[in-house]
Amino acid sequence: MDIFTHRSGGLLDYLKENFFYFYRIKVVTQNGSFSPFSEEIKLVTIRQLASPINFVARNDSPKIKPAVVKLFWNTEENKQKPDHFIIERKVDNVNDIFRPIGKAYFESQFFDRSVPMSKNYIYRIKSVDNLGRVSGNFELIRD
Repeated sequence: MDIFTHRSGGLLDYLKENFFYFYRIKVVTQNGSFSPFSEEIKLVTIRQLASPINFVARNDSPKIKPAVVKLFWNTEENKQKPDHFIIERKVDNVNDIFRPIGKAYFESQFFDRSVPMSKNYIYRIKSVDNLGRVSGNFELIRD
């Protein structure tokens, strides 16, 4: 069993961040009888993964063709920094599906250089860390 700490106030004083702790429990009564040890429980003390926030899409030069849309965002503070972000796009239509258009590794921005004109789009972003954890999606409609 894995247990991840998600305490907003931080870790308990006796636990260190980015450590693995293993526990087993044994019950001892006042008369000296005892139970067998429980199954091992693993506690992983890593911070919750930071999600992207304040997601914005902007076309600074609408007269230039083909269009280039600049996407930029921030990440939540006091959480584990992601390894990278995955950016997806779909046409604003119930029949379309999100398709990955790229990843951003070191910066909180991405340039979508493959935007066909005269359609409305929905962009979606999520953060991923090197442990394989994925944040929730943050969506943005772009006209």
